[in-house]
Amino acid sequence: MKSQWKSIVSCVAVATAVTAIGAPGDRQGRGPIDLNEAETRAAEAFARVDTVADGMITLEEFIAAEPDTIAMNMRDGKRAQRHRRGPSGFARPARPGDRGEVDEEALAARRAKFEAHRAEREARHDEHRDTVFSIADADGSGDLSKSEYDALPEASRIASKQEMFARLDTNGDEFLTAEEFPPHLAKLRELDTNGDGMVTRDEMPRRRPRG
Repeated sequence: MKSQWKSIVSCVAVATAVTAIGAPGDRQGRGPIDLNEAETRAAEAFARVDTVADGMITLEEFIAAEPDTIAMNMRDGKRAQRHRRGPSGFARPARPGDRGEVDEEALAARRAKFEAHRAEREARHDEHRDTVFSIADADGSGDLSKSEYDALPEASRIASKQEMFARLDTNGDEFLTAEEFPPHLAKLRELDTNGDGMVTRDEMPRRRPRG
């Protein structure tokens, strides 16, 4: 019975995540990126989440924050990370000079990295599913009542934010500081190689064509 509910939880989690992606007002996809403007937007985002204005974001404040504030800034961080590491999220191994030559060692290493990444992703998915079920199962019975089932979307939202908070809380003190949220500023600064306060297209690593 519990495994059946977990399958339902997984579907709800995916649907909830998709609705959070299309946050409006995201301008950082169109270069050049003004770092001063990015810092201003980051400070405004932090202030919106830090409702008691004490310079720290608690898990409760993070969960209560508007979805657009979280989604937009998480996408900014992922975009900067992709520019640094390549579109796949992994640094591409050096390709052999001759297209007919196959570097078996590099190929095996790349496959091993892919398999490790997939296993990690599946483990996170299973953990998320269990967390959603636990949150929804308010009475701890191991089954979901009608009212608990109806609460699955909210349970999925809370679980996603808990997981996101844990990833951002790099020092594990259960608070987010301005250095930890939003997470993209440090990555953007790394891309500004000439230090002029702007990240241009030329400073963003070019994607290599597939094939």
